[in-house]
Amino acid sequence: MSWNSTVGMVGMEMGVTELSWTVKELREWTVRSQCVISTEDGYECSKELPIIVYNMPDSLAVTSDPPGAMAEGKPYFLHCHIENIAPVQNLTVRWFKGSAQLIEDLQHQNSKVGPQNITSDLPVVPHLSDNEAHYRCEADLDLGPGGPTKLESVPFSITVYTGCAVEIIPPSLVVRYGESALATCRALAPSNGMGWNSTVGAVGMEVGVQEVNWTVKELREWSVEPQCFINPGNGVLCSKVLNVTVYSTPNSLRVTSDRHGPLAEGKNITLNCHIENIAPVQKLTVKWFKGDTEIMGDLSHQKRRMGPQNVSGDYTFFPNLSDNGTQYRCEAELDLGPGSPPKLTSDPFNINVYRGCPIVISPPTLVVKYGESASADCSTFVPHNGIGWNSTLEPVDAAKDINSVHWSVKELREWTVNPNCVIDTYDGQCEKELSVVVYSFPDIISTSASTSAMVEGRQYSLFCHIQNIAPAQNLTVRWFKGDTELKDKARPLSSEVEPQNVTSELVIEPVMSDNGGQYRCEAELALGPGSPPKLTSDPFNITVYTGCPVEIIPSSLVVRYGESALATCRALVPISEMGWNSTVGVVGMEMGVTELSWTVKELREWTVRSQCFISTEDGYECSKELPIIVYNTPDSLAVTSDPPGAMAEGKPYTLHCHIENIAPVQNLTVRWFKGRTQLMEHQQNSSQVGPQNITSDLQIIPVMSDNDAQYRCEAELNVGPGGPPELESDPFTITVYTDCPVEIIPPSLVVRYGESALATCRALAPSNGMGWESIVGGVVKDGGVQEVNWTVKELQEWTVELQCFINPRHDDQCVKGLNVTVYNTPNSLRVTSNRHGPLAEGKNITLICHIENIAPVQKLTVRWFRGDTKILENLSFGTSVGPQNITDSYTFSPNLSDNETQCRCEAELDLGPGSPPKLTSYPFNINVYRGCPIVISPPTLVVKYGESASADCSTFVPHNGIGWNSTLEPVDAVKDINSVHWSVKELREWTVKPLCFISTYDEQCSKALIVLAYTFPDTINVTTAAPGVMMAGNNYTLTCHIQNVAPAQNLTLRWFKGSVLVKEDHGPQDTSVGPRNLTFDLHITPETSDDGAQYRCEAELNFHSAVAKPPKLTSKHAISVAGDWKTPVIIVLIILCLLILCTLFALWYRRRRQGNYSVVQTDIPLANANGKA
Repeated sequence: MSWNSTVGMVGMEMGVTELSWTVKELREWTVRSQCVISTEDGYECSKELPIIVYNMPDSLAVTSDPPGAMAEGKPYFLHCHIENIAPVQNLTVRWFKGSAQLIEDLQHQNSKVGPQNITSDLPVVPHLSDNEAHYRCEADLDLGPGGPTKLESVPFSITVYTGCAVEIIPPSLVVRYGESALATCRALAPSNGMGWNSTVGAVGMEVGVQEVNWTVKELREWSVEPQCFINPGNGVLCSKVLNVTVYSTPNSLRVTSDRHGPLAEGKNITLNCHIENIAPVQKLTVKWFKGDTEIMGDLSHQKRRMGPQNVSGDYTFFPNLSDNGTQYRCEAELDLGPGSPPKLTSDPFNINVYRGCPIVISPPTLVVKYGESASADCSTFVPHNGIGWNSTLEPVDAAKDINSVHWSVKELREWTVNPNCVIDTYDGQCEKELSVVVYSFPDIISTSASTSAMVEGRQYSLFCHIQNIAPAQNLTVRWFKGDTELKDKARPLSSEVEPQNVTSELVIEPVMSDNGGQYRCEAELALGPGSPPKLTSDPFNITVYTGCPVEIIPSSLVVRYGESALATCRALVPISEMGWNSTVGVVGMEMGVTELSWTVKELREWTVRSQCFISTEDGYECSKELPIIVYNTPDSLAVTSDPPGAMAEGKPYTLHCHIENIAPVQNLTVRWFKGRTQLMEHQQNSSQVGPQNITSDLQIIPVMSDNDAQYRCEAELNVGPGGPPELESDPFTITVYTDCPVEIIPPSLVVRYGESALATCRALAPSNGMGWESIVGGVVKDGGVQEVNWTVKELQEWTVELQCFINPRHDDQCVKGLNVTVYNTPNSLRVTSNRHGPLAEGKNITLICHIENIAPVQKLTVRWFRGDTKILENLSFGTSVGPQNITDSYTFSPNLSDNETQCRCEAELDLGPGSPPKLTSYPFNINVYRGCPIVISPPTLVVKYGESASADCSTFVPHNGIGWNSTLEPVDAVKDINSVHWSVKELREWTVKPLCFISTYDEQCSKALIVLAYTFPDTINVTTAAPGVMMAGNNYTLTCHIQNVAPAQNLTLRWFKGSVLVKEDHGPQDTSVGPRNLTFDLHITPETSDDGAQYRCEAELNFHSAVAKPPKLTSKHAISVAGDWKTPVIIVLIILCLLILCTLFALWYRRRRQGNYSVVQTDIPLANANGKA
């Protein structure tokens, strides 16, 4: 072999199988090289090697023609210059704009060999949106595997302009007044000169430059329009305007208000946003914020005036209580585009809003122990004209220059006191009452009862004693059993405020579990904060006895016949005497003992009754019986069979358990066991007393597996503790044989129609042959096997009689049958009904369960369910063979509780092991309604006489017509709607009873709309028979006059003295209709403290549950009371008498000191020395 080539020739070589062609430096552009071989049989051939010699370009660049910036809409060319590339026939040039490919240029038509310089052109017509777009070209030599990678040019960016070929940087200028300004104008095409025209900072024409700057060191003009001009070389000057905005930020930004201090809810307030010295106002936007939420924007500042100005924006609103503590602020923004100054925000303006009377009483409720000090503070948070306390004890005059006023009492010794804090605000006067609760609390409480020893089931009373407590209506008495609060909770019904003695009773009926229980009571005055602590009584212990309070040891007695018996009776409560009453061993009544024994040396009676009886100290007599059982264990226990001997498989036999001489038989239990497994338990029902011979029977039908099984019986006298142990018989072993010694597996066969069936017959003894007899799948006798299979691939018969036969070696042929059941599950299972739609309560409905194509129906059970509860089960569906369609029905009368109940039926083929699963229908929903199936909205209509009235009546069931019967505007029945409207434009009847009626498929019924027509007087007034000043202590009558009101039966009249309700009256409860004139009297006996008191009556029409409610009307009447004249007159007379006495005494004393005496003659004799005259 050899290589024939234009360069690097390799001569013929012998004895080789491969040969290399090598060129160290390939410097020819066209090379041909062939591999030549000569086979051993002289055949010569050659194969050429394709060779491509390439060179990558020295450079790859993009230029434009003409160069420089491009005018919008004019044509240009982009050139891709590729230098020194080969072979050009395999070159592809691709153009890209950004990442998008534009065109692909193939150079296949060039046949020149060796490297060349290639130029690829791309025509473009630029748009202004192409400004700064990037173009590039890509050179790809497609030489196949081993070829070079693609080369890309550097991106070429183009500049596009429109109009004048200049670019101003920045395109617009935002300058703060007095600060420097700078802009640059750059030529986008060759020019013969350029400059700036401006009222400030102008720049003359400059030649030979491509950009020129406009500069102002301090811009102090509000209106400036600089223009950059250029001479583009065609002799036509053009210019471009620089948009300059001069601005000034405000000196201050603040929010003020037309109101000061906290604001009453619902009062309007206006907020003012003050912006000082801002420009330009045409670009100003003012926004209002509530918290962080914008609530209003003001854009209407269209003033044309240049320079800074003062601007204000208002926001008026009506705050509610939810605005309390809210912060409002305004925001000023100059929207000048890029370079705009930042937004300015005012400081937050807080709004404080209050509702009701603007005073705070601390504490709001005062709980004070009688005789101790009491105090409270009343403060306000709003400007006011005065604040103080009105009280019957220690009132405090109103003061202006304080925001808090203190009320205090050193020793509170009144049970009822109602201080009021009063304030006079700029919006009016109001007041709040301090709730004062005065209490008295006992030091201890106690419990008691008639006795602490109690008999189970009898009622007893426990008492809780609480002395000197007030206010009793706030007292709660709780009873506890241990730590568990009982349900009985007592609260006195007294309305007295002064101290009282309270006793709470708890009735109990103890049970034995209450023995040793502790009861206690707890007293609590629930007065809110400041309430006194709870008080708890000492525990009261009870002892409970069941039946007769004695204990017999032991509680029951089990004695073997002929042995001794002993029992002791112990009293559990104090007694007067006790004894034993018995059929044997009587013990007479003994006194002064707490326990007594009953003894018998040899108990030789089968029936014994013995009772312990006591008499307690309070005369209660009772007794308790001691249960006694006398027993005897059997002399023998054995098992036999009937008939005796070995047992044939499948035949019935009886096993006997013989028990001799046992008592009492009523307590005897006989248990049968097979091995260790209990089979049955037999209890004797004989009532005979004394020992007897007992036989217990066990029926068995043995199978071959029972061969050598052991049976035994067990006798147990169940007489409780102390009874004898269980007795067992000896094991009894049985021997079993079979008539036909075969076993069929499975013992019964359940097969779905059309599916395969398999059963195995196995010999249990040596045989001469066995097989199967059947109308399908029979198997002929096969000798020498121990089992044979019956197989059917597809069982297509509904009745199959199958028997396995065998020829035992030492017996005649016998057979054993296999029960085969063929079934089919239903194609569908569903529930239908004879009724449609909602059902009236009590009406019959029949549900039908449809079961299609099921067999065998003899084994079918259909069950009905309501929810998850089974309600009906049916088993009898005929004796037909093969699949059938079955229906089963369930009829019932649903009630309202059955509404939305789901009913379903369930089908089950009970075929034993291998039965198919149960099938259940989809649920059938029952919708039930009660009464007339209509809804009137509203159910009660309250209408002012002469105004309009309307109501709607709707139904939710199918019907034959629905309408309104009424004396006013009746509505005829309509079938095709579910709602009907009744309306009256002007209701001018006092009695109207519209009835909505409906005709359902079951019956016709109706419902009445209750219409209450009313009229209410415009005013009411109060008069008195004695106008003018009232005398304290005299009786007077105030009369409240109400005219033209209806219905009077619904009128409630309330009398108030100030804000205190003193009397409540009701209108006449007769049957009259229409408006009436009514009067109501209030009898008063005024006191001097009532001077200036205001009495008022308030009228209200009360319609209870009705939605509409007329307003209340009130009338006031102030009274003046003159004081009692007798008391002052008496006081003046006493004072005058005292002055006269003092004057007389003073004159007498003065005369005595001056020595003036009077001598009066007397006839009284002088006494002698010894005292005798």
